Amino acid sequence: MASNDCVVVPPFVEGGLPTPPKDECFVCKKTGVNLQRCSKCRTFPYCSKECQASDWKEHKKICLAYIQQGALDYTATSKGMKGRSKKGRDNLRSRGDVIRDLGATAQRHNGDTFTMACWHAMNLVQDIGKAKTHFLAVTLSRNLNATNPRALHSLVDAAVLPFAVLEEKFSGAALLAQDASSGSHREIPMTPLDMLRANERERVRDDGALGAVLVTCVELGPKEKAKSVEQAVRDTMCPTYHPLGLFGVHQRSISAMPAIVFEERFWKLCLRNALDGYAWALQRHPLPAGYE
Repeated sequence: MASNDCVVVPPFVEGGLPTPPKDECFVCKKTGVNLQRCSKCRTFPYCSKECQASDWKEHKKICLAYIQQGALDYTATSKGMKGRSKKGRDNLRSRGDVIRDLGATAQRHNGDTFTMACWHAMNLVQDIGKAKTHFLAVTLSRNLNATNPRALHSLVDAAVLPFAVLEEKFSGAALLAQDASSGSHREIPMTPLDMLRANERERVRDDGALGAVLVTCVELGPKEKAKSVEQAVRDTMCPTYHPLGLFGVHQRSISAMPAIVFEERFWKLCLRNALDGYAWALQRHPLPAGYE
């Protein structure tokens, strides 16, 4: 059976990219003159159009990466939130920090916790077609002192939401892509739902899956925990989205369980315990040997 790996959006650059000196031309190293920065990434300074033109062949290869890093370095993680560039301040959490940590949690929990949560919360045993119209959204809080890699986040809340929420959020949205030869930027229509559909086609074709289901995770700060799950999804600037495969082995095992396991109060308690580093169960049972 194929593993349920995390798909993180947007990409995260571990450690960050080097920043050129601000007070000298990147090409000729001239100082004491008026410098103009690349209009796209706003990072590389040049003293003249000639210097910028001479560097474009190399700069175009990395310009998009700097654009992405600039967005990830800001500390405002939700709409309406005031923030600033982290710029190496360890006491601040940037969008990149949030995405990195949510990705780590997803990698630990996609294959079991989040897969079980989808089957139970959406009752896919009764109607597997619901995965084509709804997704599971999970809001989390970061445990900054956690030592257990399966307990980096705690559950705030979770809800099954219609695709319309994401369709509205990503209306007119696109990924910024860079042409390898010219360095020019262009937009490619791509949303989490596009990712889900592509993943589903691949899993059904290559892995014998019944389909795929989408999970999105949102990290909330201490002052945001009163938000509803839907509002958190609409507001966040740094979620993770991960399509998970739906397989017959899960369908058969879960169909043998009593109907009570599909009730919200039960699956949420199991989800909470699992995210705290325990097994998927109503009580806090240790994980079986071999789990990481």
